[in-house]
Amino acid sequence: VTSIGPSRTERQQKCIASWITAGLEVVAVQPPGEIERLMPLYEGVRFVETDKVANKFRCPHMVRISALIDQCSEQPGIILNSDLVVSPKYPREFVAKSETLSIGIRWNVRPGGVKRLFKWGVDAFLITPEISKLIPDAGFAMGLPAWDYFIPWYLAEKCGYKIETIKASGLTHEEHRQAWSKESYHIGLEILSSEYGLSRVAIASYIQAATGRTHLR
Repeated sequence: VTSIGPSRTERQQKCIASWITAGLEVVAVQPPGEIERLMPLYEGVRFVETDKVANKFRCPHMVRISALIDQCSEQPGIILNSDLVVSPKYPREFVAKSETLSIGIRWNVRPGGVKRLFKWGVDAFLITPEISKLIPDAGFAMGLPAWDYFIPWYLAEKCGYKIETIKASGLTHEEHRQAWSKESYHIGLEILSSEYGLSRVAIASYIQAATGRTHLR
């Protein structure tokens, strides 16, 4: 389950093709007015329209993460950022377990093909029907800061879930300049602070420790 961005089409086509090759059914959740343009570009993708957009971030062209989680209410789904390539065997790393959230950490690919485990962020989530009922819609959106830290923190601290971190090298990402703005960054931090009493340092440290990445630079 993903949401496809309006640019970097060739890259996203390559990524989504790798998901289909790996045997995944792909669902793309999009804001109103986008599907007609995207459908001819992404063969084999099932599109779903939603009005759950990133109003708190003043980004109506981006989809709230809750709309993707909704797609996992009846069967488990892997939520993936749309600019990630998966190896044919990578989906097998995710196995639904009771009261466990499985998350995937990407490997960044630098010029020359050098791969390095990413120190920040989380890029893949196995969302079961049980988990889909637990995560509140706090306004976070795919492609904008904070949602990927919020989900594991909330499930672990508020719901008592275990966090299983998958670091297999079958999830890769070509490095590029960040797409979100400083304004979006501060809005994400404000949601964490006002709704859950979390600072940037506190949640970043929590996720680093929970995913075993405190040693990375």
